[in-house]
Amino acid sequence: MDAARTAGRRAAVIQAAARVFSEKSYYAATMDDIAQEMGVSKGVVYYQFRSKEEVFTEILVTAISEALRRLNETVAGSGSPAERLRAAIRELITFNLDEATPNHTAMMVIGNIRGLSAPSREAVRKLQRAYQRTVADLIREGQAAGLFDVADPSVTAMNILTAANGVSNWFVPGRSVSEDEVADDVSLQLIRGILSSESTSGYDEQR
Repeated sequence: MDAARTAGRRAAVIQAAARVFSEKSYYAATMDDIAQEMGVSKGVVYYQFRSKEEVFTEILVTAISEALRRLNETVAGSGSPAERLRAAIRELITFNLDEATPNHTAMMVIGNIRGLSAPSREAVRKLQRAYQRTVADLIREGQAAGLFDVADPSVTAMNILTAANGVSNWFVPGRSVSEDEVADDVSLQLIRGILSSESTSGYDEQR
């Protein structure tokens, strides 16, 4: 089987598994359920993945790794710490909401992470901590420049990421507000919430 076909089949398994995990929960789902969702035999699924845990772990690791890559590009870009942090928040929200991205798939099932074994869970947590540290470091940069008024950059990073990731739980596509509009609004609100009083003027008229 050629590499492109293998990659396509693995992606199909991941997408089907995410739907099954989302509907039945990771705990209740089986490899048979994934195969049935795909309309193939269980052997096709096992050819790509040894267990449902391996599928689930790959869903999360792939998504967070790509999100971290995007974050690092944004952080290394131009602009003030506030501008880069807002861009990073906006990028995360749109990445989560876009059905074509691995993060959209991961957001469907992330709540089941406690079902993973300790080694798999730690692999995911390690990437999550790297993402959180990168955001916290950017907040520290803004704090040192007098842009942000926060007590603890690490706690602030967690609060911001919880709010940004939480958009996936309540956003309903096809209504009056688009994904881009929601990303713009939420990212602006989150930045405004941590700006120092001297830094708010540049954001007062933004929407």
